[in-house]
Amino acid sequence: MNKIFLLGNTGKEPEILNFENGVKRARVSLATTEVSKDASGNKTETTTWHDLIFWGNLVNVVEKYVTKGTRILIEGKLMKRNWEDKEGNKRQSVEVSVKEMTLLGGTRKSNSDQPEPVQSQSIDKDEDEDDLPF
Repeated sequence: MNKIFLLGNTGKEPEILNFENGVKRARVSLATTEVSKDASGNKTETTTWHDLIFWGNLVNVVEKYVTKGTRILIEGKLMKRNWEDKEGNKRQSVEVSVKEMTLLGGTRKSNSDQPEPVQSQSIDKDEDEDDLPF
């Protein structure tokens, strides 16, 4: 099963791409942060950046509600993409194809430990649903 859940804050304004056939795609960077203690007991934070891709109805929600710093919870699957850059070098990236998203109130540094959901939107489940092995 290929499923991932991420909770974090967006790193920049969403990039929206409109295709000629009317289909839209949104690309968003998401920062997730893990807090731990080192051997000396000092608190450390490690931030990891993730590339998120949105399709379908979720693009409309991203356009309307997501800005730099928005706190979101997503569910999706990992996708590997290969391409050639302008110099002809082969490149590769791992992206998260988002299936569901929940917008959360506040920012990572807000006083609330349990942010209130603002809006939840998902694409049709029949669209690209994984088959379960049982």
